[in-house]
Amino acid sequence: MKPGLKLTEQSILNMASVIEITTFEDRFHIFVAGSYTYSVVREEGFKEHVESSEKFEYVIVSVNEYHRIQRELSEYLGVEVADYVPEPEVSAQ
Repeated sequence: MKPGLKLTEQSILNMASVIEITTFEDRFHIFVAGSYTYSVVREEGFKEHVESSEKFEYVIVSVNEYHRIQRELSEYLGVEVADYVPEPEVSAQ
């Protein structure tokens, strides 16, 4: 397994520094040592997000790159990193 993950042309992540990944329907956050967080977002979904934040470094990528990053994180961590898909609500009758 590779210890580095290329997020963008200018940004490479040391996989050993990853302490948590939180997934959502259209993005995921990578929390790394040192209280730094990357928010990985697909290009077409970025318009819905705030463009600047003190909490996150946004990494805006194509759909193919988004899935590559998920796949490489999954291989390194040994668990599936996939978008969160909420279960449909069941109405009580």
